[in-house]
Amino acid sequence: MSAMRPFETKVSILIVGYNSKELIRDCLTSLFLNTSRAELSFEVIVVDNSSDGTAEMVSEHFPEVHVVANLDNRGFGAGNNLAASHASGKYLLLLNPDTIVRSNKALVRLVEFADSNPHAAAWGGVTLLESGEIDPGCYLRLPSLALALKNLFGIHGKSHQLVDRSPTFCGEVEVLNGAYMMVDRAVWNGIGGFDESFKLYSEEVDLCYRIGQTGRPIMMTGASRIKHLAGSGNAFQSTRMLARTRGQMHYARKHFSTPGWIAMGCILWMHAAVRYCIGNVLGCLPKQKKAARVASAYSLIFWQPTKWWHGWNGVQL
Repeated sequence: MSAMRPFETKVSILIVGYNSKELIRDCLTSLFLNTSRAELSFEVIVVDNSSDGTAEMVSEHFPEVHVVANLDNRGFGAGNNLAASHASGKYLLLLNPDTIVRSNKALVRLVEFADSNPHAAAWGGVTLLESGEIDPGCYLRLPSLALALKNLFGIHGKSHQLVDRSPTFCGEVEVLNGAYMMVDRAVWNGIGGFDESFKLYSEEVDLCYRIGQTGRPIMMTGASRIKHLAGSGNAFQSTRMLARTRGQMHYARKHFSTPGWIAMGCILWMHAAVRYCIGNVLGCLPKQKKAARVASAYSLIFWQPTKWWHGWNGVQL
């Protein structure tokens, strides 16, 4: 039996965009400016789910990038699955269009971290907000009813304390930020990549859950840091909050028992109800515009639970 042929490319960088031409331009500019091919063998694959001229822009200004124009926008997960089907790297690095590679060692350090921890199945770095603070979604816990109840009552632990304190932090986590996570190609193929029934939100949570089921850990390092323009649209937009809740409910329906996902749905609705009602009350006071925006963000979840109760089932982008 012949030995397995080594990968010619170390890492395939997958970027999926939808009406994000300028974000992708800035992302690719920073990527090529701050990543040396002398130190890292990489390829870049961009899947364009839109018709805003992104594919043409990338082909013109970044000819080394492999562009896949996808006329059917089926979401983030399906877009990455498509990109992965064109990839040749040992590692698959998911990179959001709204990220900036600000250090000339960020990707190199992430790959070095993976090489030094080959027992893991996926690896991630730290994402920073524009302010320089740690992105709250840098890494997450797997969803559970206990965590949902804590969130309902505003009980939050200091989950990012170690990352904040030390750039040399490394350890196991349950869920990596889908904006900046790298997966072993063999593991990706083994679990079939993303579940394409998730259109938006929670798809990386589902992916990390299934990676964890392989028995190999998911790890994170503080030595690799990039900027994430999280929520480059409106973080308090009601349609965005609705899509996020659909994703959460889709995950619950897939992985929880029937009583469990029903309970999760009730908790999600109560969470929206509390934020909506308090936001409306406080929004009537002077200098409480943010409270009014919060109430508006949760309005669809509160008033129209049938729009998210079934997850993404039957919903098109």
